[in-house]
Amino acid sequence: MTSRSMNRWLVAATCASLVPASARGDALTPPWFDPNDVPVATDSAFIIPRRGDVFIYESPEHRAARRGLSTLNASLPVYAAIRGAGLRNNGCDGRWLEVGPFAWVCSDGVEWTNTRPSAAEKLDALGLPYRFFFAGAQGAAIYARPSVAWEASPQRELDPGWSVAVVDEQVVRGERWGRTANGQWVLLRDLYPARPSPFHGVQIQGDPAAVGWIRSDVAAVFAGPKRTKTKENLLRFDRIEMLEEAKASSGAWLRIGDDRWLRSKDVARSHPVSRPKEVQGSRERWVDIDLQEQVLLAYEGDTPIFATLVSTGRGTPGNVTPKGVFRIWVKLAVSTMDNIEREDVGRHYSMEDVPYVQFFAKDVALHAAYWHRDFGRKHSHGCVNLTPLDSKWLFDFTRPKLPREWKAVYPTASDPSTIVRVR
Repeated sequence: MTSRSMNRWLVAATCASLVPASARGDALTPPWFDPNDVPVATDSAFIIPRRGDVFIYESPEHRAARRGLSTLNASLPVYAAIRGAGLRNNGCDGRWLEVGPFAWVCSDGVEWTNTRPSAAEKLDALGLPYRFFFAGAQGAAIYARPSVAWEASPQRELDPGWSVAVVDEQVVRGERWGRTANGQWVLLRDLYPARPSPFHGVQIQGDPAAVGWIRSDVAAVFAGPKRTKTKENLLRFDRIEMLEEAKASSGAWLRIGDDRWLRSKDVARSHPVSRPKEVQGSRERWVDIDLQEQVLLAYEGDTPIFATLVSTGRGTPGNVTPKGVFRIWVKLAVSTMDNIEREDVGRHYSMEDVPYVQFFAKDVALHAAYWHRDFGRKHSHGCVNLTPLDSKWLFDFTRPKLPREWKAVYPTASDPSTIVRVR
């Protein structure tokens, strides 16, 4: 999948040598003070961007590497400030404000507030930040607000099957409306809810080669290789522990208990491998994706610590997940994924606010998929799909970390990104 909002730039990091000013004692005032300057605020310690997607830089100049993006309505704490005027080519008329380690924003595009950042991320039982809905067979209209729906044309329309994230509800004239993540409104009766998969991978304890799941819809249990079926059947996503592997003329077999055998083709299993040469040290985190098995293993050095099922690209060469060793080059809390600008496809799709997106090979990403439950099989348009719970776990596991109230984060020399190997 591709992201329309994705920016294709990474520039060399430059770090300014700065000494934060002394702190003030009042908890609700900025923790800095410049005696040679007129204070910009006396009752605020946080800033709110005047618009979404405000750039965050590694150092206080626009030539610096972009560190990330703020979320819409973010409340960012301010730790230090430096004058914008007089700094060569800094591109900021006001002050540069430090909002985290190696993280600066220009005050030209922000407002001061005493509203603290939210204490915790609000997630549902499946780890999703929003409820997701799909447009029904007749599509759905999107309005600026419910009150104008009876007298104005919609701002845009969703084709059948396109999705939106709903963050709030309101009843207007007897109709229930949903507010989307970008502040627009849609009639909920024109939508049907997504049913994301509750599947979750496992923490590795012991031999990772013993971890596996049923990938067939139904898998018969046999008394032994080439022997008769038992009355036992296992269902898709059932987790198994493999005790032995045997070869027979009928194919490979896996023993999962006394006189209990499965055909290997019914099982997706993890295969531990050596780390790529790009991984340095015994503690560096990295991710391995096995296209044959449709299994992801997360490692620390040589130690596998987590395994799960994925769905990689299928179909034409342009949709196949590329093999190779990559580094995550940007992480986004959410990103809209679509192909509506392509004219060479028979059917367009649009999935808004896809969560936990990690681009690693140009426009190929690891991300949550709330629109299918086909994990363990190839299904995507090229990206690596995970269940919401697994995607959230992996997003927290990889580097760089996405700070709270940020929409996107880029790696830096001091905070490099995680390696992803696809094979």
